[in-house]
Amino acid sequence: MTGRPAAIQNLKAEALYYPASLVEHEISAVAVPLLDATRVAGCLLFSSTQPEYFVSQFRLALVQGYTYLMSLALTSQDFYAAELIQLRIMPPFAVQQQYFDDLRQRIGRVIQDSRHSGHPLPLQQAEQVAWQQLEEILSQLPLSSDEGQ
Repeated sequence: MTGRPAAIQNLKAEALYYPASLVEHEISAVAVPLLDATRVAGCLLFSSTQPEYFVSQFRLALVQGYTYLMSLALTSQDFYAAELIQLRIMPPFAVQQQYFDDLRQRIGRVIQDSRHSGHPLPLQQAEQVAWQQLEEILSQLPLSSDEGQ
């Protein structure tokens, strides 16, 4: 949200000031936005099994360099004004994974439905529709398994 890297040096010990979800064996992490001037395409998350892994200036420079190279692989259409991005806390990774597992099938259904409606979509548009559907589904899920019970 700040447009700057954010690091957590020990996910098990620190009070979390950032919305973070632990994945298996993850101890430290740094998130770095993919930027083009003031526009944002997303964020890369780097994780380690070791605490304090991202304290080193050398490692942080390496992470920044890798992030910069990744941003060069994107087109200008992939970047958005930061005020257009609405961040929210998502369900745990394990819950999200269930929905990502069938993304290819979801894209296929979008293509098939568009053909049946007489307005076939190119693959890129079908992918965008499927991602938007997935975003909507994930944003409606409870944040933890005990929520809503």
